[in-house]
Amino acid sequence: MQIKDKLFSLFFCLYLFWEPIACVIFGRNGLEMNGMFMRIFLVTIFILSILFYLIYKKTNQEIKVIGVLFFFGLMYYCTRFFYSYVSEGYQGQFLRWGADCVSACFIGMTLMKLKSYSTIHKILPLVCIALTPFLLVSTLENAMDYGQMSVEGGLNYQTVAYCLAYLFGFSSYYVLINKDSTPKIIKILCAVCLPFQSVGCCLSGGRGGVVLLVVYLIVLCYMLLRLKVIKMSGLVVIATLGVCLFLLIANYLHLWDAAGFARSSNLLNDDDRFVLWRNIWHYVTDNYFMGYGLGGAYYSFGFYTHNMFLDFIIEVGILGLVFLILVFVKLYKTIFSLLSRNDIFVILAIISLFGLVMNMFSGYWITTYTHWMILGVVMTYRTYWSK
Repeated sequence: MQIKDKLFSLFFCLYLFWEPIACVIFGRNGLEMNGMFMRIFLVTIFILSILFYLIYKKTNQEIKVIGVLFFFGLMYYCTRFFYSYVSEGYQGQFLRWGADCVSACFIGMTLMKLKSYSTIHKILPLVCIALTPFLLVSTLENAMDYGQMSVEGGLNYQTVAYCLAYLFGFSSYYVLINKDSTPKIIKILCAVCLPFQSVGCCLSGGRGGVVLLVVYLIVLCYMLLRLKVIKMSGLVVIATLGVCLFLLIANYLHLWDAAGFARSSNLLNDDDRFVLWRNIWHYVTDNYFMGYGLGGAYYSFGFYTHNMFLDFIIEVGILGLVFLILVFVKLYKTIFSLLSRNDIFVILAIISLFGLVMNMFSGYWITTYTHWMILGVVMTYRTYWSK
């Protein structure tokens, strides 16, 4: 395996969790992760993603992808010139476009050019194991504080919840699905982490993270049966054991007394998101279902919709809504159809679910790296996988 493949594999694994990793290394040691610090990280990610992309062979198809990125970036930036409501923070968020979106797309394209993904399968479970105690300890330090915690280094409770659910998805994969020669000790450690990751997700109080955790559980069951990793009877045994371990760890960590659990368990009765969406809807009708431009939700009016489809219709109108839904369906359908081709597509499926669920509850779609990474993968995989 070439040195550049190994280096890129390391970069890819660290990139997926760069925020919590930065908190572990710097935040826990007393360094304030302020705006300047984060901008340095974002610029570094951008530069490294471009450098890795440039050292691999390129095709004409990739030029089209870069053209799509340039078009979206141009439209995203131009929005600020058409609306007087745009806040000063827009310039900083444009940096997020470069680091989160452009970087992710280049990483997705480069990922398809690797000869082997064995290094990723060696590094990623180690990252999952190493991050679990940090996020769990940080959660326990704040779990009784109304579920509204801010972890050292700048992670809020929602980010912690998503990260723990994300770790659960990867850990489950390496315990139950991975076909590579993962050492037994690594599988055992990942298995030990699973109940702590799931309980920690509930403790933190991020409702979207809990939804993501449930989605991962459902998809995991589906993948185990579809890939014929296990029979239904075996799945029932594992599910029963998992519930018992969850309850045991939950009781040990006093989950039932945590404010985060009260917040998460009240998800079905919590209608604040529905109230928010009803209050925002008038922006759509006021503009006759026409779009306000990319960035026209948060950067023009100063609010997060916390809903990807509402983002779509506010920014690109009813026609754009239909177009973007079709694009997203195509991208994610392609990723899930490739699960049996190579294990890297299982990893990408886990990543894609993270982006979709996050944007339905917490995030902002255009600066979510997962969508753009999947775009880079889907637009280029045929070139490198048809040989």
